[in-house]
Amino acid sequence: MMRQRGGRQVRLRVLAAVICMLGITGCQYTATPADLLLGPRDTPENAELAAAVREALPARAKLSLPDQDEAMSAVRKADVDGDGSKEAIVTFINEAEEQQVLLLKEGVEGWRLWFTFGERSSYGIDWIDVTDLDGDGNPEMLIGWNQYEMFDRTLNVYQIRPQEEYKTAPRPIAELSYSKSVLGDIDGNGRDEIVLIREEQLGKEDQLFGLMDRTLHVYRLERGSIANTETAALSSEVNGYYNLVVGKIAENRYGIVADAGLGAHSSMTIMLAWENGRLVQVYPMRGSEYDSSFNVYSTESGDGNSDGILEIQVLKEAMGQPSNATMSELVLIEQWKQWDGKGDFHVVMEQYADYSKRYAIRFPEKWYDQVTVRRPEGDEKGQLYIEIYEEASGKRLPLFVIHSTPLGDWNALEQAWKDQGVRYSELAKGAGMVHAAEWEEPMEDWTAEELALYNDLQLNGDELKRLFKLLPEN
Repeated sequence: MMRQRGGRQVRLRVLAAVICMLGITGCQYTATPADLLLGPRDTPENAELAAAVREALPARAKLSLPDQDEAMSAVRKADVDGDGSKEAIVTFINEAEEQQVLLLKEGVEGWRLWFTFGERSSYGIDWIDVTDLDGDGNPEMLIGWNQYEMFDRTLNVYQIRPQEEYKTAPRPIAELSYSKSVLGDIDGNGRDEIVLIREEQLGKEDQLFGLMDRTLHVYRLERGSIANTETAALSSEVNGYYNLVVGKIAENRYGIVADAGLGAHSSMTIMLAWENGRLVQVYPMRGSEYDSSFNVYSTESGDGNSDGILEIQVLKEAMGQPSNATMSELVLIEQWKQWDGKGDFHVVMEQYADYSKRYAIRFPEKWYDQVTVRRPEGDEKGQLYIEIYEEASGKRLPLFVIHSTPLGDWNALEQAWKDQGVRYSELAKGAGMVHAAEWEEPMEDWTAEELALYNDLQLNGDELKRLFKLLPEN
């Protein structure tokens, strides 16, 4: 199993409006989609659970989200005690502005409050998950609690048993300090391990430079207790590790990938592989350190092409850019490189992403090292030019232009294209914008070889639609 929690740090935690939309009283906030609470709200089951949540919450409590929440739901369902039935896990902020977690259990008379965890945090909850750490059929529940310092969070591991009435909440069987943590199969044994990064202050002489001692730890549940079974040193010359993913990193190989911040906006990436009972660094190769893993902006490694294997994300400059281009003028291509399990990393995906206009274009493999992108200059039309680039001569052969047009202006632009006989294709609509491609026609002075290359690398509308995707807001 691979879990990835990235990117959505420090989001709005309070979702009291969700309760309003489901009839829970005491709300004072603007309405938000009700599916953030329970999914489809028009089912009798969800209506019953919503009423039970309303009844169970303390006075003046407000629903909230953990910082890292893939489901975007303040109420989630999971079998936390191994009895085969799902309980409801509710995250909320109490009257004292502390974030807490409560459980509701379903019985013959409906949903009832089982217990509220005694732990609470004024700084919110980082993440929540449920998994069977030792494979005995009884799941464990994990809650990451934020503390005052971002590098000093606490991960609590709880064992909840179905036969217990729990007049009070169980105490955690482990409390682990961490700055970044994740669940995942790090060694290929088919079970989740707890993998976390811990940061500790170095000596006083290093505090002026912000240096920290950073280590990676692997925890397993063995014979009823949580044990730290592996530890690996990490580079301390970084701002901090903001992304950590665990799982399959090559065919029949497992390990971790982590991204860390450098300077104001740069980053570096490491990959550790599980090998002969320990973690071994495979990227960057020892001795090269930052040269191969350095990126001018932050990256987020993970399973970019959704094949079940984690990749390194790197940034490369689009071909054909001026040598004197500034950082803000650089056009970058995102690459995902996959380890072959031996010594090499191969590109398995490339794309250009425009995060201001919230779209990405995935490159087909035949485009690699032949197609580039550039932004328009002067009064050129459109927002992005996709072109074949001949490196030897510096010549560009245009393929198509991407237009991102406000929805209110789209009909006029489309009609103008129709009147002018322009070949175009609408790609996607979202966030008040219409994204479309305007195809460029071959020029009369092209050689036969250039025309053949153009025909080979050109895409039709259906192909481009499959490669074009809208990006989420966060």
